[in-house]
Amino acid sequence: GTFRAMRQAILGRMGHDFNKAQLFADNYFESYQKIYMYCCTWDAENFESTVISHVELMEKMALMRDFEREIDKLKSVHPCGFLLIEARTLRAELSPTVESSLNTMKARLRTSAKESCKMAIEHFEIANRDLQTRPLRLEHFTDYVRGFRHLEAELQALEGLRIAVEEMYAMIRQYNIRVDMSEDIAR
Repeated sequence: GTFRAMRQAILGRMGHDFNKAQLFADNYFESYQKIYMYCCTWDAENFESTVISHVELMEKMALMRDFEREIDKLKSVHPCGFLLIEARTLRAELSPTVESSLNTMKARLRTSAKESCKMAIEHFEIANRDLQTRPLRLEHFTDYVRGFRHLEAELQALEGLRIAVEEMYAMIRQYNIRVDMSEDIAR
C-alpha cells in the first residue's frame, strides 16, 4: 500500500510538473520561434545580392536590434516544479546569427551611405557648376534657361537624395558604425 501510494503520488507530481513545463515552454518560447525561423533562413550572400532601399535596410536592422533585446531577456534556466528548462543552448544558437546578420547589414548601410553621399556630391557639384556659368551672349542665354529649368525639375530628386543620405548617416550614428574621416567631411 504505502509504496504504491508513494509511487502514484510521485508519478502524479511528475505528470503535473511535466505538463506545467510543457505549457510554460509553449508560451514562453513562442516569441523565440520567429527569431529561430529567421536564423534558419538567413543567407548573407543572398542578402548581399538583393536590391534593397535604405528604408528597408533600416527596418531590417531595427528588427535585428529587437531580436538582440529579446535574446538578452532569455533566462538561462527556468524551474518548473522539479524540472528545469534550460535555454542556454537556444541563446547560444540564436545570438551568433543575429549578430552576424546585423553586422552584415551595418556594412551594407555604410557602403550604401558612402556611395549615395558620393553620388549626391557629384549631382550637386554639376548643378552648381551649371548655375555658375553665366552666358555672356544672348544666343547662349536660351541654353542657360533650358538648363536652369531642367535643374528645377531635378530639384525634388536632389532633395530626396540629400534626405536619404542624412537618414543613412543618422542610422550610422545610432548604431555606432565607424566611418572614415573623408566620409565624415563629405557628409
